[in-house]
Amino acid sequence: MGDALLGLMKVIAAAALVLVLWFVISGTSILPSALSSGPSRLPEPTPISALTPTPIPPLPTAEPTAPEIVKLNDAIATLTAAVDKLNKQLAERIRL
Repeated sequence: MGDALLGLMKVIAAAALVLVLWFVISGTSILPSALSSGPSRLPEPTPISALTPTPIPPLPTAEPTAPEIVKLNDAIATLTAAVDKLNKQLAERIRL
């Protein structure tokens, strides 16, 4: 029992040390800063024009060639076969 308690104390001490080091490295202060004078101000509002996305010009498209279409059809067939196989395996597992 004593060894387990000692191990727990070591883990807690290590976690506290990591937390303190994280605060020091990140510059986070636990205590309020004495340099701040009064409440902080809200940031300036963002104009609506800055929030409106700019339209993206369409990409130039080229007609696919026959070999590209064949490759795509083969890839689709391969993926469809893989999905069918996985569906069968899943159905078998569910039945068990």
